[in-house]
Amino acid sequence: MFSNILLPWFIVLIWYMVPIFFGHFESLIVELIWAFVVTFLTGLISISIEKNLEDQQLTTSLRFLIILLFVISIIFYTAFSFQKPWIDLFENPEL
Repeated sequence: MFSNILLPWFIVLIWYMVPIFFGHFESLIVELIWAFVVTFLTGLISISIEKNLEDQQLTTSLRFLIILLFVISIIFYTAFSFQKPWIDLFENPEL
């Protein structure tokens, strides 16, 4: 249940890693493949966190995931403080 709350955050963080470093996807196929990879990675991260929380232990893998997500968050927030991504997630849609 806990991972259901964090799942959207994981998806956004992982999805925007490519636009941060490489910019806009040129091909729809590449974007679609990246979407599948993000979905798969997000599922793996969520499963790992849920298993560690069920055992109520702070294992090395959970510590690694927490630190990795924290570093990705810092990169994400820093990069998008200076330039908005090409996807309009942070812009109000025109009515």
